[in-house]
Amino acid sequence: MMRLLIGVMTTVLSGCGASSDRSPTPVASHDGVLTVAWSIDGSTDPTQCSVRGVRTVDIVVETPARDVADERVAPCEALVAEMSLPPGAYYADITLLDQFEAPVTQTVYLGRVRLYGADEWFIDADFPPDAFYGSP
Repeated sequence: MMRLLIGVMTTVLSGCGASSDRSPTPVASHDGVLTVAWSIDGSTDPTQCSVRGVRTVDIVVETPARDVADERVAPCEALVAEMSLPPGAYYADITLLDQFEAPVTQTVYLGRVRLYGADEWFIDADFPPDAFYGSP
C-alpha cells in the first residue's frame, strides 16, 4: 500500500510546476552608441573638408587593453559618425585623412568613453589650423 501511495504521489507531483522542456528566455543585451562630431577651425561647413584637402576621417575606438573595438572611416563632409559598441570602457581618437588615406592632421585624442548599454555618448572634436601638418 505504501508503494502504491508513493507511486501515485510521484505521478501527481511530476505533473505540477514548470515544464522542464522549456528553455529560458534569453535576456537581450543592448549596445550603446558613440557619436562623434567634428569641425575644422570651429566651422561645421562641409566645404572646409575639400578646402583643407580632407577626404575622410578615421575614428579608432580601443579597449583599455589597447585592442581595437571598432574603427570607422567616414566621409569628412558628413561631420558626424555613429558607432555601436557593447557596454564597457573605451578610449577614442580621430584623424583627418586625404584622398590617399594619409593623415593630414595630428591625431586628436577624444578621451575615455563609458557606455552602459542602450545609451549614447556624444563627443565633439575640432581641428584648429595648427592641427594640420605643414601649417604655420
